[in-house]
Amino acid sequence: MLTRRILAACLFTLFVTLSACNQAPVVESETHETADVTVVATLVAAPVEAVTETASVPTTEATVSVAPAKEPAGSSNSPAGLVAIEPGPTLPAATAEPRVDDLLTVSDQSGTAPATISTGNILATSNRHPQIQLDFSEPMATGTVRAALAITPELPFTLTWADDQSAVLQIDVALEPGGRYVIEVGPAARTRAGLPMTYDRQIVVQMAPLVRQFNAPESSGLGEISVGFNYPVDGELAAASFKLVPEIPATTSWDETSHTLTIQPRKRLQADTEYVLLFPEGIQDVTGESMEMPRRLNFATGKAHDYRAYNYETHSAHEPLSITFNRPVDRLSVESAFSLQPAVSGELTWSGNTLLFTPAAGHWEQFSTFQVQVKTTALDEEGQPLLASPLSIYLYTTRYVDVADFGDGLPIQAVLTSGRRAVHYRGFNIPDRKAHLALYAVPPETLVSRLLSQDERVAGLTLVQSWDQPLRAGGNDNLDAQELIIPADVPAGVYLLTLAGDYHNDAIFLLLSDQLLTLKQSPGELLALPGTMAEEPAGVHIYSAFNDSGELIAQEIAATADPVRFLDQDGAIAYVLLQADDQFALTGTAGDWQRFGRSVPLPAHLIHVATERPIYQPGQTVFFKGIIRQDNDALVENVAAGVPVTAVLYDSRNNELSRQELMTNDFGTVNGAFQLADGAALGDYQVRLSAYDVTERLSIQVEAYRKPDFAVDLTLSADRAAVDDIINVTVDSSYFFGGPVSGAGVTVNVWQVADYDYWSNKRVLRSGQTDEAGLFTAEFSGNETGKYIVEAVVANGSSYTVASSAAIELFPAAHQISVQRGSYLQQPN
Repeated sequence: MLTRRILAACLFTLFVTLSACNQAPVVESETHETADVTVVATLVAAPVEAVTETASVPTTEATVSVAPAKEPAGSSNSPAGLVAIEPGPTLPAATAEPRVDDLLTVSDQSGTAPATISTGNILATSNRHPQIQLDFSEPMATGTVRAALAITPELPFTLTWADDQSAVLQIDVALEPGGRYVIEVGPAARTRAGLPMTYDRQIVVQMAPLVRQFNAPESSGLGEISVGFNYPVDGELAAASFKLVPEIPATTSWDETSHTLTIQPRKRLQADTEYVLLFPEGIQDVTGESMEMPRRLNFATGKAHDYRAYNYETHSAHEPLSITFNRPVDRLSVESAFSLQPAVSGELTWSGNTLLFTPAAGHWEQFSTFQVQVKTTALDEEGQPLLASPLSIYLYTTRYVDVADFGDGLPIQAVLTSGRRAVHYRGFNIPDRKAHLALYAVPPETLVSRLLSQDERVAGLTLVQSWDQPLRAGGNDNLDAQELIIPADVPAGVYLLTLAGDYHNDAIFLLLSDQLLTLKQSPGELLALPGTMAEEPAGVHIYSAFNDSGELIAQEIAATADPVRFLDQDGAIAYVLLQADDQFALTGTAGDWQRFGRSVPLPAHLIHVATERPIYQPGQTVFFKGIIRQDNDALVENVAAGVPVTAVLYDSRNNELSRQELMTNDFGTVNGAFQLADGAALGDYQVRLSAYDVTERLSIQVEAYRKPDFAVDLTLSADRAAVDDIINVTVDSSYFFGGPVSGAGVTVNVWQVADYDYWSNKRVLRSGQTDEAGLFTAEFSGNETGKYIVEAVVANGSSYTVASSAAIELFPAAHQISVQRGSYLQQPN
């Protein structure tokens, strides 16, 4: 009974390695005895030549070992171990290194035979003649193993034994790329002690797909076609026998290192067309064995324009129609293919590859529908069809917009009486229009209420002057900034200036004055500071305070130009109007009167949270510190000792994991630690500290990371360059213990740094493998100004990658001329 328990506790482990058998083989006999056995499997890089010979082959191994774990008390079914992967040296370029994708676990069922290995382990490889080495933790009844082994789909194999604890399973035929093969050790296998296995074991051999990557030109139709293979194929045969449908003349090149076929079309690919890449004579590896293509290699070029097949869009009645093509076109054929229903008299013009149609009237009819069509007879510059189907665009024109207005924002402007008296407005590009301008006097006491209600009615107001002003044509984006001059005989005061005419109607309040007013806020009070751009008014200064409804709530009178203080405990004052003789000034405390809109009061207390590092592993301790400060009239001070602070740790699902109640010390700080569980979920965690009515959050990462064993350095030939300059990219990868990372897969990406991040514009610049010195090179050229990031991702065949990046900024030219004004502030006039 004691012996059975000892044997039942024996751990059976599964190893996955790439190695050749160096021991004298033991040939499996054809006697099919039955005995249950626990199996440990190993993948071997090179096939065994004969079961009766000892093959001496250099090996490269990746070993999977199972470490035993203690069984908890009272448990009848507990984990018996964990699997750790120890990758060996990199394989030669012709053979991809197998890897274990899923970690294996071991379970023990007391009362039965030795511990068994769970199913689900996957061995990924590109070796078409794999060997699987079976290692056993107990001496095996070797005669039963042959009967217990099965391969699905059924394949011939040879089983060779080195001793009664180690065997090599040789698959006798070449495996197909992309194939999935299941090797099962059935219940017939037993140890020499006759102990059966608990349940069946399966090992999945997953062959890498034949095609590693397939790249084709983008919508412009320019660029190369490349096919990268995972296997060392016959490149000369592939380059000589490929066929592109529809056919197009092309040159080819073969990269033996990366097993990549590159096809360079001699002319631009046709737009909106599906192409199929075929290999009529098939694909063979370097030994002459055929390999089946797993899928069609096809791609479609994009449309030659930015529109969909049918487009329904709202179009400004004042804007011309534009259709931009992504390639040079035959302009005459495009113009002949263009039509418009209902017919509109107008002119077709070109700006580069953009077709423009401008109505003869300078604008479209408002609230109308037009169908624009370009037929398939339109050709590109090389005489190829631009369109696979007609392009139809349905335009719904908007109403006529104001052809002149005073712009956006609050309709009020201060104009210096002693200055040029210029008022700016904008006029749209519609010729032969005039603006009728009228200036009305506004009672000062009604200014705030009129401004808040946008009351631009002139009824009851006194007309001071009126005149006509022609609108100039032209300007950027059909928008022309213009100015008008208030006549010199108009006295200082408060006015309403109206702009009216055909298709335009707008108004703006004017403060024609040299008086200035500045407001300074602090909790509970408001300070009004007067100023002037001319002589100081001799009369009294009247300060009127209004709330955000335009109601007068306070008034102060000063005999001189001294500051005036308003008590404003509840923050009700929204506007202050200053009158000094015939001079006026108005300013507000919120909204459009401030640079960035309504101000947000600062909290009375602030919390700063910090941890000793930003990323942790499960089972580690997160040490944190909190600093609490309080606002004392713009002075930041320590809080008193003994302030309660709550610290909470949340996981990536916002579940509360731990909570601590702390007290501030004499320095106004707290500190503590959170212990992460060994099996903690991965993701973004948060440390939250709360005190008074303030909560501050700090995000940390919990990841099962490990340090890489090699480094990647990416360098650019320049960190600043002009648009279209060629920038050389060099990738240098080396192991930390010395030596280059040769034959490693490299992908070089590039993207432009934008002010927004709605989508990623990352694109692959080049991919391949490092050379014997661990180097890889590429070239980069940008056609737009701005900052770019170039990134290299290197994978040496292990389960992780290492990346490096560098930044470069592109300018429109190699030299730049700048003008320095000396100061941001200038005196008027």
